[in-house]
Amino acid sequence: MRWMGARLVATAGLVLTILTGSVAAHHAFLLALAPAAPALSTVVLARDEHWVVLDGIRLDCATQTVRRGDAFVMASDAAGQHPFLVELAGTERCKEAGTNLTRLDGAFLGRFSRAFLRERQRLELPPGKKLRVFSERQAPLYLWRSLGAWLPWLAAGLLLLFVGIRGVWKAGG
Repeated sequence: MRWMGARLVATAGLVLTILTGSVAAHHAFLLALAPAAPALSTVVLARDEHWVVLDGIRLDCATQTVRRGDAFVMASDAAGQHPFLVELAGTERCKEAGTNLTRLDGAFLGRFSRAFLRERQRLELPPGKKLRVFSERQAPLYLWRSLGAWLPWLAAGLLLLFVGIRGVWKAGG
């Protein structure tokens, strides 16, 4: 019986280590690839999956939808051209920006159809062509915070794995 319990603990530790380790490794990889400073860019010139700072962005807070602690908001450049969808880290950023032009720090994730965004993210968007999606969660500041949240879980998984393997070994399995 002792051997079976130790195997269960080791299995739980292995599963937890794999799940949390993959997320932590992905965030560490993105941080390792991040440049020392973001590129200042415009909506039109910003490349997908590159860390940029966009200045003079107008957020349409009337379109805000909250999903899993993040706010999704329609935005455009200062001239009102080039609409895109922004994933803001937290729900208070739209209130802080108000109707003023704001600065965004993050990365464009790519172009997505509005049907995809409606089905996957459950966002109600006006009809139109594909939208670029910008995420503040891709900025190094947020990646560091996320990594800090995942590392204790990774440590817990490794501890369970170690205790489970040690228990199997001592039980003679």
